[in-house]
Parts: sequence; C-alpha cells; structure tokens
Amino acid sequence: MHDLINDLAQWAARGLCYRLENILDKQFEISTKVRHFSYIRSYYEGMKKFEDFPKDMHLRTFLPLPIKKRGYLTNYIPNCWLPQLRCLRVLSLCGYEIVELPSSIGDLKHLRYLNLSNTRITSLPESTTSLYNLQTLLLKGCNRLIKLPEKIGNLLNLRHLDITDVDLIREMPAGIKELKSLQILSDFFVGKDTTSKIGDLMNLDSLRGTLRISNLENVLDVEDARRANLIGKKNLDALVMKWKPELDDLQVAGSSLDILEMLRPWTTVKEISIDGYVGAKFPTWFGHPSFSNMVLLRIERCKKCTSLPAIGQLPSLRDLALVGLSAVEIIGLEFYGEDCPKPFQSLETLCFEDMQEWKDWIPCKVEYEEFPCLRELSISQCPKLQGKLPHHVPLLEKFSVNGCEQLDVSIPNFPNLHTLEIKGCKGVVSRRTDELCFPKSTILSIPYVKSLTEEFMHGLHGFAKVENLTIDNCKELTSLWQDEFKSLITLDIRGCSSLVNISLTSTLRTLNIEGCSGLKSLSISNCTCLEKASIERCNSLTLISRGQLPQNLKTLNISDCENLQFLADEGEASSNSSSLLEDLFIERCPSLKCLSSSGDLPTTLKRLQIWSCIELTSLSSKNELPTALKDLYVYGCPKMESIANNLPNNASLEYLHIGSCAELKSLPVGLHKLCHLNKIEIWSCPSFVSFPDGGLFPTSLRELSIAGCEKLEAWPNCMPNLNSLRIVDCPSVIYFPEEGYPTSLTSLSFGGENICKQVTVWGLHRLTSLTSLCIDGGIPDWQSFPDEQDGKLTMTLPSSLTQLTIWSIPNIVILSSLGFQNLSALEQLFIRYCPKLASLPEKGLPPSLLRLDIYECPLLKQHCKKGGREWSKIANVPCVEIDYSYSSLPVLQQRLASEPLNIILEFQNTEVISKCAENGRMPF
Repeated sequence: MHDLINDLAQWAARGLCYRLENILDKQFEISTKVRHFSYIRSYYEGMKKFEDFPKDMHLRTFLPLPIKKRGYLTNYIPNCWLPQLRCLRVLSLCGYEIVELPSSIGDLKHLRYLNLSNTRITSLPESTTSLYNLQTLLLKGCNRLIKLPEKIGNLLNLRHLDITDVDLIREMPAGIKELKSLQILSDFFVGKDTTSKIGDLMNLDSLRGTLRISNLENVLDVEDARRANLIGKKNLDALVMKWKPELDDLQVAGSSLDILEMLRPWTTVKEISIDGYVGAKFPTWFGHPSFSNMVLLRIERCKKCTSLPAIGQLPSLRDLALVGLSAVEIIGLEFYGEDCPKPFQSLETLCFEDMQEWKDWIPCKVEYEEFPCLRELSISQCPKLQGKLPHHVPLLEKFSVNGCEQLDVSIPNFPNLHTLEIKGCKGVVSRRTDELCFPKSTILSIPYVKSLTEEFMHGLHGFAKVENLTIDNCKELTSLWQDEFKSLITLDIRGCSSLVNISLTSTLRTLNIEGCSGLKSLSISNCTCLEKASIERCNSLTLISRGQLPQNLKTLNISDCENLQFLADEGEASSNSSSLLEDLFIERCPSLKCLSSSGDLPTTLKRLQIWSCIELTSLSSKNELPTALKDLYVYGCPKMESIANNLPNNASLEYLHIGSCAELKSLPVGLHKLCHLNKIEIWSCPSFVSFPDGGLFPTSLRELSIAGCEKLEAWPNCMPNLNSLRIVDCPSVIYFPEEGYPTSLTSLSFGGENICKQVTVWGLHRLTSLTSLCIDGGIPDWQSFPDEQDGKLTMTLPSSLTQLTIWSIPNIVILSSLGFQNLSALEQLFIRYCPKLASLPEKGLPPSLLRLDIYECPLLKQHCKKGGREWSKIANVPCVEIDYSYSSLPVLQQRLASEPLNIILEFQNTEVISKCAENGRMPF
C-alpha cells in the first residue's frame, strides 16, 4: 500500500516535482516544467546522472538527499550547470567533497536556502554576499573553512547561520552585527585586536536555540561585554561560553569576573556551559534561584576558581558536571546554598572529573535533605579526595568512583542501586556486613583495588545477589569461590596476576578472563548454564576444562595463552559428543598441539577459526571435520599438512579459508561433492601443489581466491557457476583447462606473466558479465594498456566493466584509446605502480567514470596537475586521488566490508607485508 501511495504521489507531482532514481532506466521523462528536483545521493555523482536534463529548465529546488554522509560530485554541476539555474530558491550540496564554489554562485539572486554542510570548502566567494534573499546558510562541519565573507552584513534577510564544528574560524566578519533578522546563530567567535567584538551581538535580539561564544579571552572591555546584551535575548535556550584556559594573562584574569557578570543571560535559559573561565570566582548571578528553568549546567577547565557558586539553589537543575576545576580544594556549604532547605532538589546526574586538588567534600547540614532525586553519581580522577561521600541519596541507581587514589570508598547500601564501579582507589570499606545487600545490583565493577582479597570477599554477604561482576587489576586476589556469588550471570576478570584458582557457580552464562598470568587451573565443566567464554593472556593455563566442555557452551574464544596444550581433558570420556559448541576461535597459542585430549571436535561445531598456532599439526586425531561445520579459517599453522582426509557428502561447509600453512599440500578429497560450498580462499601456502578430485569443484562454488601458492601447477577447472576468481603470485601454473575460465564471472583478478599470456589467448571479451577486473603484473613487453600491436588490440576488455585496476605493469607508457573506447559503464579506475605511464587515453576517459585513483605513477602525476597536459581529461571526474597518503584505504574499506577476516589474516603476516613493500605492491 505504501508503494502504491508513493507511486501515485510521484505521478501527481511529476509536472512540478521530480525525483531522480538511482536506477536510471526507470525514470519518467523530464519536463522543462519541473521546478523541484531531488535525488538519493550516491557516493559518486558523475555527469551521466544529469545528462538528460533539458538546458532550459527553471528549477526552484536542487536537493540531494543525504543518505550517506560523504560523497563526490563532478565539478560540472557547481561550475557549469547550477549557475544556469537563475530561478533556484533551494540549493544543497551537503556532504559533497567539493573544495570551492564558483563566483557565479552570486548570480542565483532568488536563492533562499544554501546548505554547504560537511563540504571541504575553505572559504565562500565574496559574491555570496550578493544573495540578498538568502534566509538560511548552513556550514555545519566545514572543518576547512577559515573565514566567512567580509560583507556578510549584506545578507539582511538571513535568519539561520549554522557554523557548528567549524573550528578554524578565529573571528566573525564585521558585518555580522547588521544581521538583525538572525534567529539561529550557532557560534560567535570573538576576534583579537580586530573589529570583531562581542558587542556586535547587541542588535541580534531575535536569537533563539543554542549560542556558543568562543575566544572570550579576547574580551578586555567590560562595557563591550555589556553591549552584547545577552540578558535581552530572551529566546535563548542554551548558552556556551568558552575561554582558552591555557592563557596566563593577568589582565584577562583580572577583568574576567566583571566580564562574566555582564554576560548574564535571561533567566529562562535552560542550559549553560562554562569552559576555560580564567577568573578566581563566579559572578553573583551564577547559581541564583531566579534561573528556575535551568536543567543542565557544565563547568569545565576553570583552573583558577577556588570555590563553587551556590548551584544547589537552582530548583530545576537535573544534570551537573564539574570538570577540570584544579584549584578547588574543598566543596562545602556554599555549594549547596546558604540556608537552602532542599539543595539540588531536582538533580539526577552529578559528575566530578579531573579535580586534582580537591581534598574534602563537606556534607550538607543534617537537617537538610541533599540530593533527594539523584540517580547517577560519578567521581573520577580526583587523586587527593579523602573523607566521606554523601549518604542521603535514596534514589541512587549508578555509583562510580575512578582514580581517587586517597579515597577509601564506603560501599553504599541503597535500595535502587544497580551499578557500582570502584576503580583505582585506595581501598574498599564495608559497613556492617549483615546490613549490606544490593537488591537491584546487576553490575559490580571493582578494578584496581589493591586491598581486595579473598578474606574481604568472604565478608561481603551482599554479593549473593550480584549478577554481573567485573574485577580488574586486583593484584592480591588469589582465588574466587562460588559461595559468594550465588546469582552470578556474567563474570569478567582482568589483570589479576596472583589469581590461581576460580571456582565458578553453575548459574554463570558469560565468562571473560584476561591477563591472569598466574591462573593454573580452570574448571568450567560444572557451569551447566555457561553459553559464552573468552580466555586471553593466561600464560600458565595448560587446559581450559578438566572434564568435558559444558553442554550449553555455544561460543569459546581463546587467545595468547602460551602454555595451552589442549582445550579439555575428558578423562575417561571418549568424545565431546555431549557438547553443543558452535563457535570456536583460537588465536596465538604456540603450545597447542591438539584441540582435546580425545582428539575429536564437537559434532555441533559450525564455525572454527585457528590463527597462529605453530605446533598444531591437525584439527582432529581422525583427521575429520564435523558435518555441521560451515566456516573454517586456518591461518599461520606452519606444521599443518592437511585439514582433513575426506569430506562426507553431507558436510555443511560453506566457507573455507586457509593461509600461511607452509606444509599444506592439498585440500580434502570429496570437495567437489559438497552442495553448500560457496567460497574457497588459499593464501601463502608455498607447498600447495594441486586440487583434489582432478581439480573439480562443486557447482555451488561462487568465489575462489588463490594467492602465493608457488608450486601450484594447474589452473582449476569445471567451475560453471563461479562469480569471482582471483589467482595471483602462482608462477608455476602451466596447465590450463581447454574451456578457459567460466563465463559466469563478474569479478576477475589475475597476475603474473604466465597467467596473463593465457588470459590473452582465451580473450577477456568472452566475459560479458564481468564488472570488476584487476591485472596485477602484466607482460613486460606491453607498452600500452590494453596492449596494441599494429593498431590492433591483443586484449579486448569487456564493455560490462565498472571497475578496473591496473597494478605493477612496469613498461606501459599510455592507456590505449582503442582499448577504453567501449568501456561505457566504467565507474572506477585504479592505476598503481606504473612508473613509465605518462598519458591517459588520447580521446579521454569514459564519461561514466566516477573515481580515478593514481598511485606511484610519477610521470602521470605530473601531467594530471591542474593546468597540466592531462588535466582536461580528469577535470569532471567526481573523485580523483593522486598519491594520497592512504590511497589504498578505499580498497581496504571495500574489502573489509565483504571479507574482513581475510584482510586481518593477510596482514597478520609481517614478512609478507615487508616483501610486498619491497616489490611495490600489497598481497591482494
């Protein structure tokens, strides 16, 4: 029904409104009567997308819809097409990687809305100030923008100016004071020794929403601060005032109190943030109960303030943060407000952070009720704080103390408390243990408490109801016993180097142990509810479970356990048949020789990943894989010769990835009978000689990748449904199937002279469905790409290509016009490590091209500079990257989206990376 209504709306509005679809062949005919134009923005926008638009259009709206935050737009649109739309009212180029606007933007006299947010512009042309009808100018996130136009005061109708996160602007233009119609001004930057003064805010009384004023250290005149007339701006909801706190200027510090006094806002303001104020105390209005609407107050990096204002008097305050007040030593009665019977009556969140000199928190008078509504209290990085914390906090739900090295924390006993975190403190003090309990406790984190010992834990009967427990870096803790934690669901233990024994409760569902180097034994067989376990950097562990793995355990992660020899010692049990384990991940366990003492894998196992286990020779004693296994990743196991002897017909294997297994010679027999196998990847296996079953593969196979198999002699055959094929760095391949490669391919990557010659014989033009082609190292005799001999191509590229990568072809000097003339669908072209390449196709690149990436091609780089010989050929390509310092990042990002583990596997091998760097290429 929704689609029908949407289609009806488009049909009814097509005379005036037009939405361009990404599927260009499903468009209505574009009428010259169209006034409002929108489209869903793609990552790249080329000329082809707009080529059918009539030249005599009278558009009022040009509105890309920002589904993606960033994108690239051909220069043709802002430089040539848009300036012709003289009737335009709404223009958005938000998120496009454009670096400048043409001066012709000033010809759009009817423009009312201009959105350039998140672009890379450094300045606006002065002609922008002739847009007299402009009402909205959005520049949010233009982090390269240095300044606003000097004559911005000409924009008398401007109502909305957003320069949020535009951090390079240092001052406002002088004409800002003329914009009396402004209702939204996100930021105001006070200039130093310039005409940009805070008094320029005087006439902007219609401001509303949020106003951030920065560089207040440049305000030296109290009278100028008074002229700003913040108290007259009665529609402001939030006010942020910022100084540079590192400034040590006695003149600025001396006048700052009077200046802040003059910057008093109207009492209806809801939020105030003070950052970097350099005065020693706060003005009289700060904390005054007349600010009855204030709900949020943040005071930050006011390093010279020695006392706090009477914040407790604010009746509606809900959130309070005090950060970096390094001169405050005592928080006392002045904080609550003199004779205020209900200080902080509405406060829900209170945060103290980085108070380096704070020593004492004096509580409120006994007869007063402090913090009656407080739900979250956080104190962090207050190294000198001692004494007691507030006790009348009846609704407290979350209590966090972190980095208070002199504080003995008294564990509170509040009925609503569900989260308690104590980290980096002097110690933990328990009150009467018979009174201590946590009715709603679900998370209890006690990191970095040196005095936490088993005797202390035995005394805390309140732990009986704790469900989630984190213990971090408790160096003196040697053991944990299940009697204290009868309701425990999640246990997270880190950095407890003295911990030797752990007795786990049967209620446990999730277990994480990290960096417990002294832990010698771990019994999880009695954890009947355990579903997920992770063990990391426990170098004394030799096994994970004495006895079978828990029946309900689904996921087991193990990494960096140097002495681990096997997972479970089943004793008399003959197999892991009772285990329901589905996911097993083992990484960097150099002593691991087998996965279990019985030598069998759980029959329910679906995903198995093993990385860098250098002593592991096989996956099971019978050299068989579970029939339920779907994903198998084996990497960095140099002694493994085989993953299995045979694969049964009913095997569920879908993905097979093997890398850096130096002794691996072949794959299991029966591979061609698997009906679910979708992807095979074999990487850096120098002993790999051949594929089993005469090189046959199942018809279900869609992706095959082979790289760095130096002894492989035969190209695989009979892959009728293969979509993606990659075969590189296999110099010994000399046997090729007569039928050639499968014509179903959509992606092909190959390299090496032997393979390039054979591909030339087969002919790429047969691959009518191919969209992605990568040639990694070609024939040394090639001087052009594609190669030409006597005016004829020796290799014809398929016209279906959308992405082409040319990599390390050393002697080519030009890209052939004849070879590129039929690539009408080409969108992305990557050229790397072609040192002699100097020219792009003489007749130009395909107009469909959206991205051009050139890396380590010094001659071509020189000619592609603006004004250079090749510049005209690339000027309208939306995205051009030349020797970008992270030029391989887009490729990596694309590959990470589709095969993240493969990338991680490849780049684990530093020797291969080093070798590739020497050869000028990466291993993909």
